[in-house]
Amino acid sequence: MSSFAFLWPAIACVITGAALYVTRGVLDQTVTPAGVVRFAMLPPWQALLGFVGLAALVLVGIDHLNTPRGTTTNRRPRLGGLVLPLIALAVLILPFLPVVPDRWPVFQALAGPLVAVVWLGVAGLQLWTLWQAGLAVPRWLERWTLWRVTAAIWIATATLARGPKSLAVGFENDKYEKGKGDRNLFVEAVALLESCGPDAVAPWARIAWPPAGHPVHLVDAVIADAGDDRELAWGELVIDGKPTGVRADLARRPGRMVFPLLARELAAGEHTLAVRVRDAAGNGFATPPAAMSVLAEAPAELGPYARAVHLLNRFAYGPEPDELAAVLTMGEQAWLADRLSRTLVDAGEEAALEQAVAQFANGRGPNEVQSRAVLHALASPNPVRVRAVQWIENHFSTWIRKTGAELEWPEHVEFLRLGPRTFADLVLASARSPSMLRYLDAPQSVARRLNENYAREIMELHTLGVHGGYTQADVTALASLLTGWGFAEEGDGHSGGPVGRRTFRFDPQLNDGSPRLALGLAFPKAAPVERYDRARMAIELLCAHPSHARFVCRKLAEHYVAVPAPDDLVEDLARVYVTRYGDLEEVLLAISRHPAFWAAPVRMTSPFDFAMRLSRTSGAQQPGAVMEFLQRSGMGGFDRATPDGYPEEDRGWANSNALLQRWRLARRSEGALAGFVPGPWRGGAEPPDDRWRQAVLDAIAVRLTGNLLGENSNRAALDLLAATRGDRREVVRAAAAFVAQLPEANVR
Repeated sequence: MSSFAFLWPAIACVITGAALYVTRGVLDQTVTPAGVVRFAMLPPWQALLGFVGLAALVLVGIDHLNTPRGTTTNRRPRLGGLVLPLIALAVLILPFLPVVPDRWPVFQALAGPLVAVVWLGVAGLQLWTLWQAGLAVPRWLERWTLWRVTAAIWIATATLARGPKSLAVGFENDKYEKGKGDRNLFVEAVALLESCGPDAVAPWARIAWPPAGHPVHLVDAVIADAGDDRELAWGELVIDGKPTGVRADLARRPGRMVFPLLARELAAGEHTLAVRVRDAAGNGFATPPAAMSVLAEAPAELGPYARAVHLLNRFAYGPEPDELAAVLTMGEQAWLADRLSRTLVDAGEEAALEQAVAQFANGRGPNEVQSRAVLHALASPNPVRVRAVQWIENHFSTWIRKTGAELEWPEHVEFLRLGPRTFADLVLASARSPSMLRYLDAPQSVARRLNENYAREIMELHTLGVHGGYTQADVTALASLLTGWGFAEEGDGHSGGPVGRRTFRFDPQLNDGSPRLALGLAFPKAAPVERYDRARMAIELLCAHPSHARFVCRKLAEHYVAVPAPDDLVEDLARVYVTRYGDLEEVLLAISRHPAFWAAPVRMTSPFDFAMRLSRTSGAQQPGAVMEFLQRSGMGGFDRATPDGYPEEDRGWANSNALLQRWRLARRSEGALAGFVPGPWRGGAEPPDDRWRQAVLDAIAVRLTGNLLGENSNRAALDLLAATRGDRREVVRAAAAFVAQLPEANVR
């Protein structure tokens, strides 16, 4: 057999090596390179190209092993990835050795087929891995292909026309299998790279907040945007030309930075601030100094920063950096309108919900459903919508211990889908929810055998209020109109197996079609085909009743403003409610514009508010710890036995057990909360002094609450830190846990 029988696999090597060189620097190191194998009989002299291509393949692999960090990724390929190419190189050389015909005649006969088989396997593995990118790749293939696939993305050179573009990343997740585990995709950042090679281009940055000459009293924020052609490393706040050590880690994340501006140590008068940034290659840039004015006394009215913190405390869950930056740069009304208008199909919201479902995939028990809801609330990019839906579900409260997880989760998803929209739509969704129907025994209410539970609660708790002007006769009439409302249990239609889903079902034969008088409106006798519309009309009547707007607006005001709600606020909101047909978005925007909102007294946070503040401001997603805390505090998800929902009054959450549980959660979260203190401040061998302790307390308090500690709390915290033994990191952890237990962290 001819020594040149290996010609076509050698050509495959050439194509592979050429493709690798063309895309080198654009391909991520961890994406498997591969070429197109073409079967062709070419002249023997082209065998030399096979050696060149194979050598290029091996040399490029060795070169990538020595590629510096920060070029395209921090991961490095494993040396084992070169084993197959090296073996194939040895096999490829053997037929050309002069001793082969004499010493290994059998090998000479098998040389061509052997080389072909080896290189067919190598090229096939490379091509198969590329085609299967994003699917499950066997671990043995990861070990023996040249580079390991770690992302479900094919990246290549492209010429893009000017204008907006969209990038979609797809990943087909698989379920967990015992002994195999499962595979997941986490996208930290996406970047378009124009070129590669040594990075000699400096990053850029600009200050988005505060504006030039901005007055500052004690605390504010500095917001800066930054970018780089490759990868940013960090940014740092500079005051009066001196680095502060207040840094933002920008590795593998977008370049918006939010720095706390701590002005306690700054003398009253004019100062300058700037932001300096570094990229992964060490290139640096600093913004031009911007002027600011430090005030000696607090201003008479709330400034933009203080207003932003108040808005975030009431409509979200505290001063999360991204949300704080959005309020200050977008404006209060624009920010709130944007967050209220977003839907469940918003990319971040949908991803958060899918993450919760994937992490708690069983979904069959109360704990699984509660954990899903908690994780979604922690991961959602829209805390305004989370709070609004939390209020809606508490208003239409059901009890998971009676309804069951199989009914509670679909109802939760439906309210997530609707969000703060027209209230009549929410009432109807609740009225048709199998969870609500089971909870208040609606399926048991049929003609000539009424159950008035749901009719009473939809009037008293959902639409009119206990003083809404209805009578017992109205309750009985409404219960009669709503007979026949229930839900159906459906399978897959084939297997006869367990119930697949439960959906609303109206049975006109179980409905009482007799004439009724409810809330002053006469409902004539109805034929079976008319009875569902008659029942819906009764529900719509409740939402048009004169008591309805005031009742709903008072409950909203009690949640977002104060208990009891100011009467003038309720009246103003009720007018908006009526003129905008119950649109909750418009009512919530009206709350944010009302003087009573900005003059609202300090309120105690509920356990849910407290847990969300600790977790979301620190970035810690601990659904297990949060769920345990809520259960122990008496505010478990969907776990209110009575239909009135959890109370809004502060005294409902001021008992000794609730406070003890807050302290326990603060101690469990001290590691994440310690991250509020800039990294350079946590290191160093110098013993802590009073100035350092004060700076640490200010950094933690501002990141957690948006404000400095009060005088008494600050003094107590300084005394505690002075008595704390250990290095700086241990002192910081003690400070973080203690600040989270103080009154300032428990109010909004």
